[in-house]
Amino acid sequence: MAVAAPLVAVGSPAQAAPTPIPPNSWTRTVLTTEVQDPTDLDVAKDGSVVIAERTGTIKVWSQDGTLHTAGRIPVSANVSLTEVGEDDLEEGGIHGLLLDRDFLRTRKVFVRYSVPNSVGRNGEGVFRVSTFTLTKALKLDLKSERKVIDTPAEWGHCCHYGGDMEWTRDGKILMTVGDDTSPRDEGWNPRDKRKGREAFNADRTARNKKDRRGKLLRFNEDGSIPTDNPFFATQSGLGRAVWAYGLRN
Repeated sequence: MAVAAPLVAVGSPAQAAPTPIPPNSWTRTVLTTEVQDPTDLDVAKDGSVVIAERTGTIKVWSQDGTLHTAGRIPVSANVSLTEVGEDDLEEGGIHGLLLDRDFLRTRKVFVRYSVPNSVGRNGEGVFRVSTFTLTKALKLDLKSERKVIDTPAEWGHCCHYGGDMEWTRDGKILMTVGDDTSPRDEGWNPRDKRKGREAFNADRTARNKKDRRGKLLRFNEDGSIPTDNPFFATQSGLGRAVWAYGLRN
């Protein structure tokens, strides 16, 4: 696993695009190869790196070069492309990790993961953002879990779940949510409107402002919704969290 310093710009739509980093101005350094299917990471101010593996394991790389296994969050996820359990969500698991802005004091980690045994009668399960405490002894306290926000996931077909999270300058969280629509079958684009093909039609999610999928969501760290979101006055529930819509993944 190689990590390079990222350039992240968050601001108003009118803000100028960031200047790309010249290729010769950064150095690639391999921190560890002892990870399996890593999906996200975040770097603390003390230089430690918190790493999420898709199948639920949280690891911490320290500046002395050691790698600690902090714990494992129970998730619904296939082990590999060829090993998908009957109740597992294909490509499910941890799809986002974000450290609290004051992590070294609060020890709080935001994690987005597919919740086991969450499928309802409509065939949809849950992707959940929760906070967990990562102790100074580098142990993940599962009992500390506090739910922040849920988004639905259609369980019968794969994929496009999104899940990346970033802080904005005003202390809000932006999170990507994929359109949860499969383009795989018969070469159709993901707007298949034939009867019985709802899982292959992204109009039901990405174009639908009442749905949380195919969106960029903006919310407070406790899961409440900022009143200055663009659709706060015209939508209800988590539709008010929509910051941008019509997105693929």
